[in-house]
This record gives sequence, C-alpha cells and structure tokens, in this order.
Amino acid sequence: MADGGLSLLIISSLVSAGGGLIAQKSAENAAKAQSDYQKNLLARREGNSREALKENTKRDLRNKSRQLAQIRLAQAGSGVNTTTGTPLAVFGDMENAIDERTNESTSLALDAIGNLKQEQENLRYGDKQRKAAGKIDRMSLGIKAATSFSGGLSDVNDRYGSNPFGLFK
Repeated sequence: MADGGLSLLIISSLVSAGGGLIAQKSAENAAKAQSDYQKNLLARREGNSREALKENTKRDLRNKSRQLAQIRLAQAGSGVNTTTGTPLAVFGDMENAIDERTNESTSLALDAIGNLKQEQENLRYGDKQRKAAGKIDRMSLGIKAATSFSGGLSDVNDRYGSNPFGLFK
C-alpha cells in the first residue's frame, strides 16, 4: 500500500511542478512577444519620425528661400536700397525668425525621436527584468515541488507506518 501512495505522491508532485513550469513559461513567452511587438512598433515610428524630420527640414529651407526672395522683391519693387540700413536689418530679422521656427520644430522632432528610443530601451530593460524574474519563479516552483513532495512523504510515512527511504538510514 505504501508503494501506491508513494507513486501517487511522486506523480502528483511531478505533474504539479510541470504544470506550473509550463504556465510560467507560457506567460513569460507571451510577455516577450508583446514586448517585441511594441519595440517593433516604436522602431517603425522612430524611422517615420526621422523621415518626416528630413522632409520637413527640406521644406522649411525651401520656404525660407521663397519667403526671403519675396521680401527682397517687395523691397526692391518699392525702390528701397536693400543692401544697407534698416531694410537690411529687417531682412536679417525675418531670416532669423524663420531659422528659429525651423530650429524649434527640429528640436521638437528630435525630442520625440529621443522619447521613442527611450521607450524602446525601457522595453528592453523590462524584458531583462522579466527574464530574471522568470528564473526566480522557476526556482521557486522547484522548491515548492520539493517541499510539497517532502510534506507528502511525511504523510505517506505517517499513514502507512513505513519509510520508503529507510534503506538509506
């Protein structure tokens, strides 16, 4: 009778530990898949942001040339000397204002790209932490299974009055 109880104890301990390991590993794999998806999405958004920044910068430079040409044309059409004095200063102020707008939009775009990179790094760090936690969870499941087996072994000894490992004494 003790052999049947011990066999049942061994089987139930192995099934319980195996089921726990499979569930834990499945949850870890699902979290990793979700993280990989998020990282890929962020990488695509980063690439799109970089391309948009390039295109917007080119467009801003073309607009700057166009606006400055219009100012020169308007000043020249009015008979104002545009190479000295106040008209030249106004022209310089306009150019500086356009440059500042371009620089501000570039800075905002670079900040957004930096934030996307940081989000990707946070996901990588989370993956490392989840992996470490998974190892600890697996060790914990092993210890729990061994403890459960040990407690069950005591029950088998108490129930049947024999020690299945008595030959090791």
